[in-house]
Amino acid sequence: MKRGLYISIILLLATTGFAQRTNWQKALSCYQQDSLVCAAEYIDASIEDSSESKDAYAWHIRGFVYKSIFDNSKNPDKRSSARAIAIESFDKSLELDTIGDLSRNNKQGIKTLGVSFYNDGVRKLNRFNVQGALKDLDKHNITMRLVEPGYYNKEREFAIKKKSGIIYMDRYNDNKEENEIYFKKATEMFNEVLEIDSNDFLANLNSGVLYHNLAVDLLVKTKPELSILEVMELQEKHVNNMQRSLAYMTKAYTLKPNHPGVIRALAGAYYALHETEKYEFYNQKLLKLEGSHGNE
Repeated sequence: MKRGLYISIILLLATTGFAQRTNWQKALSCYQQDSLVCAAEYIDASIEDSSESKDAYAWHIRGFVYKSIFDNSKNPDKRSSARAIAIESFDKSLELDTIGDLSRNNKQGIKTLGVSFYNDGVRKLNRFNVQGALKDLDKHNITMRLVEPGYYNKEREFAIKKKSGIIYMDRYNDNKEENEIYFKKATEMFNEVLEIDSNDFLANLNSGVLYHNLAVDLLVKTKPELSILEVMELQEKHVNNMQRSLAYMTKAYTLKPNHPGVIRALAGAYYALHETEKYEFYNQKLLKLEGSHGNE
């Protein structure tokens, strides 16, 4: 076997004259000689030919030809189109391969290209391109489900979404007035994680921090020139957001009861809500941990 193609196909070429071969056989010959331009030309002609277009081998070879173009090209547009064609071709070959001879390699080709979407998403997050990363995560899942209908990889899903939430959180904190939309985006990302795993510490912690700081910021907006109704409205929002923070932080506390940041937030929340006994409990615990990093 060479490059994932079957020896039986290669042996067929050795006993057949070039002029007598089908377009997909000619494409395979070019492919084996590392001439991808030639291979692409013949394999595209093959699937346009009514006598070859229903041949599982033709689509199988097309998948490998365009996967190689994807692997070797440095042009982003060319890579993107080649990957899409390769996935389509492997999937079509699976459909036509009623015997199952090509099934293993077709599925492996699809999985490899599916993982490449995830890797692209990670690289985009490193450049703070959140939307691009989330789109690649969707493409990763769609591609993997072509061969594994129930596919879901929690580790990959969380790696993208938690980092996306943190990037949105940082953008919001950079300028809270102008970047208010990123507060919503950050909480949405963390909530998507918590819908799958309510015990995720980082998602609970960051959600709690966002609502806690929003509650504090609302008090800062209380000015002498505001009417009583306006002040009461701000105070109500302050309490609501502090209570929302409290829900996340309480959960975070059950997961890491000696995390100083969590204890500090709980003490602050109960102080703001005038729950003196609970404030004293967490404040005393914080004083014991002060100067240490706790059991993180």
